[in-house]
Amino acid sequence: MLQYAVLPTSTNPLGLPEVNAPVTTEMACPRCGYNLRGLKTGNPCPECGTTIRGYRRGFSGDSVNDVSPDFLRLLAGGAFVMLCGLPILIVGIAWTLHEGPAGAFFHPACGVTLLGSAAWGGGVWYSHTPRPGATEEIRPVDSGEPRPEGWRLRLWNRCAQSLWLVGGVAIWGAGTLIGSGPVPPAARFLGLMGLLSLLIAGGTLITVGIYLANIAEWAYDTTTAQRLRSGPIIALIAGTPLGILAYALLSVLISNGVGPLSLMAFGVVVLVFGLSMMPFCLGLLGFTNMAAWAVKNRNEAFASDRRRAAKIVQRIEEGQRPRKRGEGGTV
Repeated sequence: MLQYAVLPTSTNPLGLPEVNAPVTTEMACPRCGYNLRGLKTGNPCPECGTTIRGYRRGFSGDSVNDVSPDFLRLLAGGAFVMLCGLPILIVGIAWTLHEGPAGAFFHPACGVTLLGSAAWGGGVWYSHTPRPGATEEIRPVDSGEPRPEGWRLRLWNRCAQSLWLVGGVAIWGAGTLIGSGPVPPAARFLGLMGLLSLLIAGGTLITVGIYLANIAEWAYDTTTAQRLRSGPIIALIAGTPLGILAYALLSVLISNGVGPLSLMAFGVVVLVFGLSMMPFCLGLLGFTNMAAWAVKNRNEAFASDRRRAAKIVQRIEEGQRPRKRGEGGTV
């Protein structure tokens, strides 16, 4: 059985799980759900034989090779939907702000924004699914019942990223109420609420990157984790002003006609804006590939277990003693 070496804290920068460390909190086996409290890490689960994992970078319980494939599929699918929804959301917001309530294509632009918001928010919701078997006790302990690991950050991200959709609906409602006369108070309120919602959702992209980076580190994908942590910060610091500048240049191009210098300036700004978004997009792409690889690996492990179980049953039926792992010959 593969076991981890017990390392002192000072010489264990990766936070690898320790062997024979007692499980002191309520923790379910990721495969069968058996309560592992009181048992020791490195030993097999009494119910299904899955190795009991320790703690790594604040993540308790299992490893990426132990969790349910359904959880990994949710991670992969959620990250993929986020990756697809991000450009739609950016284009929709820019188009909506450019059209304004009086624009001929204001409603279609709002529709694109709502589509991108729904895709992005749905991806965030699924990618923030609680990890099976990973729990932490409430501090201060007021009920003695454990809660899912990282539940505060996960709840915050789910609520904050749903503000993209709230903001899009509010801006669409404000534009619908504005007519040819004075702007009604309800339209002003909806417009301000929409813009504020978009600003909050944009700022909390940093916490989304932190949560996904923690998952990537749990899966030992440090490159993806670094991109997910730094990508949103780079996008907000560099991408936001560049996006505003690109929008201003585009307005000039539309108003005054297309000129060589103005077109070149617009192209350069758009290129740099795309480069500023690249680390975050690469992080999402790497996260999707990581989860998809883990799904494939888990499926192959399950298939191997089924083949081994079938051979054991066949040997028992033939009156032979089934070989254990590590014995000579093929199982």
